Amino acid sequence: MSRYKLRDDDDSVLRDDGSTIPKDSGNADYQDYLRWKAEGNTPDAADPVRPPPTNRELLDLELANPVRVAIYLALALDGPFADIAALRAAIRARL
Repeated sequence: MSRYKLRDDDDSVLRDDGSTIPKDSGNADYQDYLRWKAEGNTPDAADPVRPPPTNRELLDLELANPVRVAIYLALALDGPFADIAALRAAIRARL
């Protein structure tokens, strides 16, 4: 690991001690970072940003919980259903 790591917000840099350094030319820590880069060093890349879950992913998580499935049955659907696949299809049809 290098001494610095880029952040996905593009407004700051993360130092190896956990400090967040704003990209502000008046900030002494940021000036230290710029000198460190000028010496030929390269900061670590920012962690990839995970996109928020899709509605389908959220639905699959909900349907993995039997209690939530029972709540869906009781509140939103006309049952009974032959199996979980039929239940999932009925829920998806209502999205």
